[in-house]
Parts: sequence; C-alpha cells; structure tokens
Amino acid sequence: MRRRPEDNKDSDQDRDDGMGMSGLAQMELLLARSTHRLSELIMKVESRPGELTEGIAALRDLAREHAEALATLQQETAKAAAERAELREAVRQVHAMTSRRTRDLRTYISRKFRAMHYTPIQVEECPNCASIDRHRIGLLNNIVGAPAELFQCDDCALGYVSILVHPDDLARYYADGYDIVPSKEFANARAVSQRNLLFELLEPQQRSRVFEIGAGTGALLRLLSEEGAEVAGVEPRWAIEDLDVVQGEAEDIAASGDYNLVVLSHLIEHIPRPHELLAVVRQLLRPGGHLFLEVPNFESADIKAHEQSRPENAHVLFFTAAALENMLHRSGFQAVTTKWSTPSGKPPKAENIVYTDGSTDSAYHVRILARMLDKPLAV
Repeated sequence: MRRRPEDNKDSDQDRDDGMGMSGLAQMELLLARSTHRLSELIMKVESRPGELTEGIAALRDLAREHAEALATLQQETAKAAAERAELREAVRQVHAMTSRRTRDLRTYISRKFRAMHYTPIQVEECPNCASIDRHRIGLLNNIVGAPAELFQCDDCALGYVSILVHPDDLARYYADGYDIVPSKEFANARAVSQRNLLFELLEPQQRSRVFEIGAGTGALLRLLSEEGAEVAGVEPRWAIEDLDVVQGEAEDIAASGDYNLVVLSHLIEHIPRPHELLAVVRQLLRPGGHLFLEVPNFESADIKAHEQSRPENAHVLFFTAAALENMLHRSGFQAVTTKWSTPSGKPPKAENIVYTDGSTDSAYHVRILARMLDKPLAV
C-alpha cells in the first residue's frame, strides 16, 4: 500500500530525531526550544511583576547572608591559620630549648669527665726562653675545663699556663667538635682587614705565593687567590680542595721552601712548643720571605678578663706585642711592622664589622709582619 507524502514526512522526522541530525540542525532545534522556553518565562514574569520583585529581594537577602557567612568563614580560617602558626612556633621553641639544654648537659658531662680523666703535664719553664723566673697572674680553666695557674715570664713577658694536657687528650678534645672559628661574618671581616694590611705592607711579588697554617674557613686565602696569588694551606679539621688546603697538622707539611708569605692567624697561642712551629714556617719560606701573625693582645684588660673567665680555654700562650716580637727574634724572624686592632660592629652583615687601629693596652689583637732572617738564635 502506498503511503501518503505527509506520512513519509513524519517518518523522516522521526528518523532524524532518532537517528541523529546534522550538528547545525541540532543547534537550530535547541535554539528554537530555548527561545520558546524564554518566551514562556517572559510571559510569566510580565503577568506577575510583584512575584519577581519579591524574588529579587529574596535573592539579595540570600546573597548578603552568603557573603556574611563567607566573611565569617574567612576570618575563622585566618584565625585557625594563625593559631597553627603559633603552635608550630611554640613547638619549635620547645624543641630548640630542649636541644640546647641537652647539648649543654652533654657539654657539662663531657667537660667534667675530661677534667677528671686527663693526663696533666706540668710546665716548669717558659716555652719561649726557658726561664724559670715567673710570677702568677691568676687562674683559668684549661682545655679540659680543669683549673690551671696562669704565669707570666719575668724575662720575656710571655704568658703561659702551668698545666698542659697530653697530646692524646688534646686530640680527643678537638675531635669532640671544639670550634675555634668565629662567626662567618667575623671571619670574613677579619680576612678583609688582614688582606688590606698585607696589600699595604707588601709588594705584589712579596705575596705572590702564600701558605696558611690553620687556614680555618679559607677566607683570607680565597681573597688573596682572587687577587692573583697562588695559595695553599693546612687545616686540622677539613680540607678545602679549591684552595689547595689539605687536612692535617703543621708537622705533616712537606716543606718546600717555595713561599714568600706564611700566615699564622690566631693559631700560635694554641701551640705548646711554638719554636717547633716557627721552624716549620722557616722551611716553607723562601730566603727573605715574610711571616704574618695575629694573636689576642694580652695587654688588653678585656682580653685578660675574657681569657680567665672562659669555661674551657684552648689557649696555652698569651702574648703582648713585646713577647711575640721576642719569640719571633729567637726563631730567626725580625718584626717589620706591629699593629694593634679591634673589631667593632655586629653580624649578620660582614660590612658592619670594621677592624680599627687601637692602642697597645686596649686593642684586642696584635698583628705582626716579620721577615725571615738568615738563621735563628739558639733557643
């Protein structure tokens, strides 16, 4: 039976609806349906304007309530975050305090143990001139925290402790982590000051090859290297490969006699037999080479009080400028320049720390540049 055209049209429409129309046709259909729905809504709104106004007012009230709730939530969130931050800071402080007290307790126990179990070595004569004439200055705590008398030689003015410790005890003490390095800022500021003085006192060819015994952080060697000097050194606690600093002691050095400048910065006051160290320096230097030293100034009342108040004092020698010059002369060095300096300012910025020239009885440090003589005096 033949179907009517309109039946075919309905069948085609059904097929389009069921089988899927082209994308454009689908969009036209959706648009038509949306337009129809919008028209219905517009008619409803126009027929009931009062309800629309009430609805808008209700929506505004709801939006305001939501905004207030959101603000309250944000305030509570910020408050909770602040409380969490306070709690974390409190935990950090408790942890730091606990760690500090634990460390202090360990240090106290270790100090007491070392003070009770160490081999004392009595010092009967001056380590510089071997004189037995001396006078007592006071007491200090030696390197293991045990009391020791502090004497000053009547002949050469060197200060020294009456009791040394056995080398094995000394090695254990330094192995426990004794830190003889000042803060990084002070170390850098000291190095800058020392470099400036060396540049003032020496020609470039007199500081072209530099060796430092007890190089510490390597701050001075790094500055000199940046200015073109060939540098090397030795440090008992670590090596610094890029500066050719090896880990070891002065006696481990293979002396080459090829350096024109050797540096001993805040080192010789730790050495019980200083002339042995200065003999190593002579082996490192070329003829006519220079030695630069810096030590605490024992003529300063502040330094004297500090040395005698430390709970553990690793210093075994205490120098006035005259005593250091005397020691150098006995080992075959002639003091060329003697300076007194004091650091001022505070970290954390190194540029805030300035070393200024001071007087003999107030400056904290003595600095001496000495030239090596042909041969040392008999010691």
